[in-house]
Amino acid sequence: MLDFSQVFRQLESKLGILKREAEEYPELLDKLLKLLSSPLPDEEEVRSLLTGDRSCLAILGDLALPTSEWGASSIPPSFRIGEFNAGETWALEALEDTTVIATDSGMITPDHHILPLMAVLNKGYYAAYYNREGTSCFEGSECELKVGEELFLQRGGELRLMNWADRDAWAYEGEFSMAVKAAEQVEGTRPAVLLLDRPLSLTYAMDRRQRDKAKLIAVVRKWLIKLREAELIPVGVYFSAARSVCNTLLRAVLCFEVSSCSHCRSAWRARRKDGWAPLCREAMVVSDSLLYSRILSPGERSPIFKAYNKATAKALDVLFFYVKAGEGVLRVEIPEWAMPEAELVHRVVCAQAALAGGYPYAMIRAHENAVVTGRERAAFYGLVDRFLASKGIAPPGGGPPGVKLTRKAKLKMRTVV
Repeated sequence: MLDFSQVFRQLESKLGILKREAEEYPELLDKLLKLLSSPLPDEEEVRSLLTGDRSCLAILGDLALPTSEWGASSIPPSFRIGEFNAGETWALEALEDTTVIATDSGMITPDHHILPLMAVLNKGYYAAYYNREGTSCFEGSECELKVGEELFLQRGGELRLMNWADRDAWAYEGEFSMAVKAAEQVEGTRPAVLLLDRPLSLTYAMDRRQRDKAKLIAVVRKWLIKLREAELIPVGVYFSAARSVCNTLLRAVLCFEVSSCSHCRSAWRARRKDGWAPLCREAMVVSDSLLYSRILSPGERSPIFKAYNKATAKALDVLFFYVKAGEGVLRVEIPEWAMPEAELVHRVVCAQAALAGGYPYAMIRAHENAVVTGRERAAFYGLVDRFLASKGIAPPGGGPPGVKLTRKAKLKMRTVV
């Protein structure tokens, strides 16, 4: 049970940190806003600086390489736009003659407290073709079950239970393949736009082991090729706390005269006792979304950047931009080969977000079809238990036929632990 009196006492003890960040945030944000409204260094010069300093990527972790749109603070929509209230009619007009697909997944992961070991990937989808006669849509879900030895993979010369990267790779594979299957049900226009609640740039895996990152990169790279052949444009759409653009502005403009990021790190180690910190450390409270929430008007997007982070570096060619969808700012990622379709992607994301009041409607439907609730998890184990009992199959380690739960698993089922 959470002791709220302890929480309150610890909030009191951290009041200094909260006040300092509240005071520094506006000043740092204003500094970055002024940078974007000022003449910026040459595109190639910035690219060379960011990719030439190896310590820059190692220390900052996530950067935004400039493209031909470098220097613009915002890009207005090329289509008619209205309010971002749910059910806006302008959104349906913007989506006319467009095919939109969204996929998502939910998972029941293997649990050592429940035998036999099992995992389920539930793939939800929503596919729609918008035309003058109306909208034809299809939605639903399909599941994949893995049991026992299917959950063990060769890793480091040994068979080991699938880890977070194996599960994520399975989910990526499932969602991508589900999209191709869903597209076959819709007789609409091509290319179709595929909306995913996943980053194509794999930024969340930046600090993971190299072999885990390599596994995910291989899956995403393979499917980016397959989706292009299927005339599907994969688009990662999500709310992000990334600092790619902020890091780039700091390094390429404010810290332009610094020889390398490693120079600042060495200075910080020597002077941190005096309270000195490099600008990149002070500016950690400002994210790209916060920055663009001040710059963009509803429907506008940022310039397009190329993702460059510790997870993928140059292994994946992914572009991204930010778009203001009502009050919120979404990060939108596409493969580099889809840049000619950036206007289409911009239009679809804005229109879909307007249909649901700020977040793409198709993605909401796909998520609702994919999510596995606590009640469904309990029902799943009940179904497996009855099935195994009817077949006379006992769990590993012995016991009566059916599913074997440890005491902890039983308590978890009752949400006690």
